[in-house]
Amino acid sequence: ELLLQSVASTSDQAQEQAAAEEPFLIRAAQMFPQSAQADSALAAKAREVYAKWTADKDPRAAHPSGALYCYVDAAAELGIQPVGAVAAPNTVTPQTSPPSPVNRPPVSALIAGGGARTTQRTPDTTGMSYHERKQAHLAATAR
Repeated sequence: ELLLQSVASTSDQAQEQAAAEEPFLIRAAQMFPQSAQADSALAAKAREVYAKWTADKDPRAAHPSGALYCYVDAAAELGIQPVGAVAAPNTVTPQTSPPSPVNRPPVSALIAGGGARTTQRTPDTTGMSYHERKQAHLAATAR
């Protein structure tokens, strides 16, 4: 009796797996019409890919989308392009020159010399009122 329950649950799981894979198989048939023919080279290669995934315990073999990716991998190995895919052009695109700098000073002008100060010296403002500090700051930045 336990064996019958086990067989029944396995059958239910197989039906659920098949139902989950169906949209991916439909997508594979749209991308690769020859995948619908069991005797096609693509279908045979997809079976090989799936067998390898199963032997290697690849998680894609157990995932419902694995059916689609079996066909994608098999098609790639056979050099088959999906329907609607545009082949890459064989022409080499011309090299474009980098954009020219726009009125930038030379880099040497941006690098401070050894004895140069990189920050402005501000007057000592301790002991000054807010108004005096503000005036001193404005005078220092106006230089």
